[in-house]
Formats: sequence, C-alpha cells, structure tokens
Amino acid sequence: MDVHGDPMIPAVPSLQSRSEHTMRRPLLLAAAAALVATALTPVLGPVEPAQAAEPPKVLVWGGAYGFRHPSITTGETTMVQLAQDTGKFDVTVTENPADLSMATLRQYDVLMWVSTTGKAPMTQQQREDVVRWSSCGGGNLGIHAALDSEYGWAEHTKLFGAQFDSHPHGAGAPPARMFVEDRTDPIVAGWSHSDSFEMADEYYRWRSARGIPGISLPRNAPGTEVLLSLDETSVAAGIQEGAQPYEDDQPIAWKRSFGDGRVFYNNMGHNESTWAQPEYQLSLVRAIDWLSQVRPDQACLDAEAPLPAGPTPPAPDRKKIGKPCAVPAMRSTNEASDFRAVTTTDSQALGGGLPGNFAWGGQTWVVDLSPTRSVTADVTIDLAWALPTDDYDLSITTAWGFYGSDNGVGTPREQVVIEDVPHCAILQVAGDNMLAPSMSGTTATISVAPHLRR
Repeated sequence: MDVHGDPMIPAVPSLQSRSEHTMRRPLLLAAAAALVATALTPVLGPVEPAQAAEPPKVLVWGGAYGFRHPSITTGETTMVQLAQDTGKFDVTVTENPADLSMATLRQYDVLMWVSTTGKAPMTQQQREDVVRWSSCGGGNLGIHAALDSEYGWAEHTKLFGAQFDSHPHGAGAPPARMFVEDRTDPIVAGWSHSDSFEMADEYYRWRSARGIPGISLPRNAPGTEVLLSLDETSVAAGIQEGAQPYEDDQPIAWKRSFGDGRVFYNNMGHNESTWAQPEYQLSLVRAIDWLSQVRPDQACLDAEAPLPAGPTPPAPDRKKIGKPCAVPAMRSTNEASDFRAVTTTDSQALGGGLPGNFAWGGQTWVVDLSPTRSVTADVTIDLAWALPTDDYDLSITTAWGFYGSDNGVGTPREQVVIEDVPHCAILQVAGDNMLAPSMSGTTATISVAPHLRR
C-alpha cells in the first residue's frame, strides 16, 4: 500500500468498455513486450522439449481499486514476455472483474494476482467461484499488494495466509537482506547460491506479525512452507526501534495448500526494477510450474459440495481456566487504544483512514472468561458507522485464522460471530476504509457470551 499515492479510487468504466479494453490489452502487451525483449534477461535458456501435458494457462489479474502500482503494467508485460521466451505457459491478461467467474476460471490453471489493491466489484457468486476453483485444484500466485486487498473477504485472506498491516521499509529504502530458508526448492533456485541475498523493494509487515504471543501467521498456518524471509536487522534505520517493527525472520515468500489447490505468494514486486531481475523472473516461471502440477478438476468445479470450512478455534488451555488473562502491554498499528481485556462487552471508536487504503483504525481485545470460569464463549463483533454512503469492512485476525465481513455500500454495519472462542484468546479487530469518502471513522463493539459450565 502506498499512502503517498492518490487515495481516491478512479471512476470504474462500464463492464462493456472494460471488456473491450481487456480484449485489446493482450495485443498491446505483446507489442510492448517485443520492444523490450532485448532488455528482459532469459531465465531458463533453451526451451525444453514439449512434455505430454499442455502448457498451463495463466490468467493474470491486474485490477486495482485502491492505489494502483505502476509495476502492475510492468508485471503484466513481463509475464507476456516470459511466456513467449520460455514456452513454459500461456498468458492472458485481464483487468475486467467479470473474468473472475467460473465460466472464465475453468479455462485456466493458474490465477495470478498482481498488486490487486482495494475491493474488486465482485458478486458473492464470483467469490464463491474463486474459492471453489481454488479448492478444486486451481493455482493462485500472489504478488506484493495482492495482500493489500479484499480485507473483509476472509476466504481471500485464508487462501494466501496473511494480510497487510504496514510497510515500514519503503520502496526507496536501501536494499534489505532476505534469508533463503529452503535452498533446495526450485522456486528460489535463482537465489540458492547463498543462504541470503539483498533486494531493494517495499516490504510489508503482516497484521499477524506484531509480536503478539501465539500469533505468527503465515509461518504457523497449516500447510505453509516459507521460502524467503526478511532479516529484520537489515531494514532501514529506526524501524525496529519504532512503533512498527518487523517480526523476527518475517516471511516474504511462501507456498501453501488450499483444499486440492496450491498457492504461492511473493511480497516482492512493488518496484518496477524487481521485475527485470533474472532471479525474480525465474521464481515466477518455477512457481507456475509448481502450481500447475495440480490442475483444476472439472468435475469438482461442477459439484455442489460445500466450500472449504472457516477457521476452527483451538482447544482451550484448561490450566488457565478461572485465572485472569495476561494482557500484552502494547498497541498495534493504527490502534486507538492499548490492548485490553473484555469479559462481557466493550466498544472503541476507530479512525477513518483514507478511502481505498488499509485499516487506520483497530483494536485488540483479550477474551477473559475468568469471572464465569468458562472454557469457551461465542463472541460477536460489530462495526458501525453513520453514513450509508461510506463503505468500511471488518477484518479479524486470530492465532488460528481470519474472519471478515464486507457488505456493500448502503449497509452501514458489519458483523462477525465467532463460536467457541477459548479463554484468553486474542482478537485483532480492524475497520478498513474501502470507500468511505467522509473518513468519519467507525465504532467497533465486542460482546462475549460465555458457555456456562454445568
């Protein structure tokens, strides 16, 4: 996210005009790629003989509804050129949100999200289509601001395993050091000559990487393998001593599973220069190869089986039952108040932020059930604001996963109910300004209904 960019979301063309634009775009990109072909370093050498399986088809999605990174266009052009140079995959580029539907997705093996900030105008059916396609074997490749988007869409966050908090080490900062955590993985082969390397780019800090006990996502998320991590001692001066320090060895690139599908994410890609790096290009080609080793199951796409279930709270620590919870003495990014315990109900006014940007208002609560000696509780979190013309989304980060709610404009309220929350659970609550021009802010309210012991 770049708060120095124009925060206002530009007018969105009609679907018809956007469709026409999308149809022309592959030709324009191909022409642009031809002009820069000599500048793009080949990463794989001669193309290997064709294999039995058809080259995977990649849909590059570059729609941005918050800040639009200039590197989106660079990324789109680079992917077209890599497809031509290597013959390893076929590419279609689109910025038309109508293409995020089962009718289109079923024709592709990989969906690439290139810094897709903000909240795309998708229907609930489209979102279910993306989730079903992904869980039925579709591969997702996320780049940079793909995780600075869709805050109230919890399944999107679950898919990738993390959500943007801030970017203390900005795009213009000196290069930071990356640790190569698995030098044997083909995706990071370009960097495998050493256990670390330096790269100049903008590096995100994750909402779940705030030094809170028990919360370290995506590293601790099931089915996740971290490939690259940030050496926090190498970031710009003053960051680690300030209000937004990075977690030790914070994940930068990782791969994971989602149902029968595969996911790869790399936080690099803000800087246009990153896309020209041979090692980075190689990682993209190898990531597509890994993702497409599983292809979407067409029968599964047509099935009416339930979508993947949401997160499941862990079993409570019975040694803590009846004892007051420890409350970390800290305040997270953009929060209005320090962490505090809640036993029944509590409210907090949250800042309004900038339209289309990340949460400028949040509050962290510790669910303390010691007064009733309860083991678990049902917790309801409401987010409300005054103007129905504003659009805020509600997102909640826990040690075991993500929750969210994102009604459209006209409904000035979001609500999430989490069942079976264990004693002393930590809930990070954020109100994200997706399109609230008034910037008047919201009020978050938490209500705890303990399960009384018999």
